[in-house]
Amino acid sequence: MKSNELEFVDSFISEIGIYPADSLEALYPRCEAVGGASNYLQVKKIIEARHENAEGLDKTLYNKKNANYDFAVTFTGGYDYNYLSRLFQWIQNNEQYFGDTILEVGCDIGLVSCFLGRLFPDKQITSVDKYDKSIKVAQTMADKMGIRNVSFRRADVLKLTGRYDTVFSSRTMHENVKNGSLDMSYSLIELSRGHKQLIKPYSDVLAKLVSDDGYLISAERCNIDPMFYGWLLALQENGYNLIEETYSQFKVKELNKDAIFQAGVFCKSSESPMVDDISTFFTRLSCDEAGIDDLMGNWGRAPGWTSLVALDVCVDQFVEGYMTLRGYSGNPVCRYAVYTNKYDKDSSLVYQYVGPTGLRLTSNTFAAYKDANISSIRQSANKDMKNGFTVYRIVSENGVEKRGDQIKKPILDNPLLRRDC
Repeated sequence: MKSNELEFVDSFISEIGIYPADSLEALYPRCEAVGGASNYLQVKKIIEARHENAEGLDKTLYNKKNANYDFAVTFTGGYDYNYLSRLFQWIQNNEQYFGDTILEVGCDIGLVSCFLGRLFPDKQITSVDKYDKSIKVAQTMADKMGIRNVSFRRADVLKLTGRYDTVFSSRTMHENVKNGSLDMSYSLIELSRGHKQLIKPYSDVLAKLVSDDGYLISAERCNIDPMFYGWLLALQENGYNLIEETYSQFKVKELNKDAIFQAGVFCKSSESPMVDDISTFFTRLSCDEAGIDDLMGNWGRAPGWTSLVALDVCVDQFVEGYMTLRGYSGNPVCRYAVYTNKYDKDSSLVYQYVGPTGLRLTSNTFAAYKDANISSIRQSANKDMKNGFTVYRIVSENGVEKRGDQIKKPILDNPLLRRDC
């Protein structure tokens, strides 16, 4: 980024008067200084509850956080400082995709709205949010800064009409997509399609608000994971492909916690190089993230979601597998399987799923490991059975893996005897 562009961002942030904070506790004296000690304690409690996956707290959070202008700017500015700095720089780098009429979805207190208004003084920006207090603070901020080309509206994006040259969404997907229970032991493509089905009603709403030759711009909080894959699939189904040169991942600190965002510009035209093959694009991102130079070579272990990418790319034939359930129904809590590697006939692949954070695929490059790998997954299944879990054999029918019969006695450990178990 050019120095004058950085100066623009720094000048804007300085004018608002926001500063980074490295913890919730660090925000307290600032909030107390603007008469917001009581609000701070209430907001802190709500945020801590959200981190424990409590639902239905968004309205309460935003109404408390945005109770008055000084507290809202102090708290939000400290909490979001690092994200906003990165986002503002990214917007400047991609300013050619912001048309004459811009719709900003989910404007909260107007920090991004006012940045857009200052950056694009000749464009007309409509910023919407569903909470009255957010809109009131946002309008006050624009008035204080003398920004006249942004109009604020209290509105639910799901009910909006009209079309705009650019629709900009920042961190709105999670708040507008209904939660659904997905089996985390599914394959990457199954998980991604599941997320796509959950996301599609919201992507439909955004897509219909974009003019025919316009752009849909998003910066959403998610990792390089099946949710992001599902977001790409949903938008592609709406006719919008990612302009590859605009893609960026932000890794920032929200106070003392890591936060990751995926940003990009989507459009229907083919003027710029776009991502047509989402699978290849996602695979490349996943490999880069995991530090895997050659997915088809001797890469050892693929952790996390990369294991699902590697599994989809490298599997030749299913050899043997087991899944563990808590009780007789419900989602698997563990899954173990051995496959042959279509890129290396002398190696076998061992897939292990132990809860949503325990995804791992291991490549062993010697044929002798195949029997050892089978023995290893049998031992894992036997251990689960001993600990009171229900274990089922995985069967493959026409390339589709399904749950087979329940195993009621220990599996013989010798792979040479596997037909007898």
